[in-house]
Amino acid sequence: MVVDDYSVSSRSRSDQHDDLVTYMVADDLSVTPMSMTSTMALFKKYNIQEVDVLEEKVVSIGLEEALHLLHCALHSKEALTNVFL
Repeated sequence: MVVDDYSVSSRSRSDQHDDLVTYMVADDLSVTPMSMTSTMALFKKYNIQEVDVLEEKVVSIGLEEALHLLHCALHSKEALTNVFL
């Protein structure tokens, strides 16, 4: 899962788009800044040889999903899979 967020900055609001930071959220809910290095480390960790086997999924998180995610995070190492697949 990839999450976009704005970093904290003293810049004016018109310049805020320059501060876009992208994060990768893993199934165990660990958060890593998105970079080529972190992506390649993740591919190596899960022995992903071809990117064709990967699938992007965009999800919406409402109150019900947030509560289910919290419950799964307390009981599983695969919280995102349990909630969204």
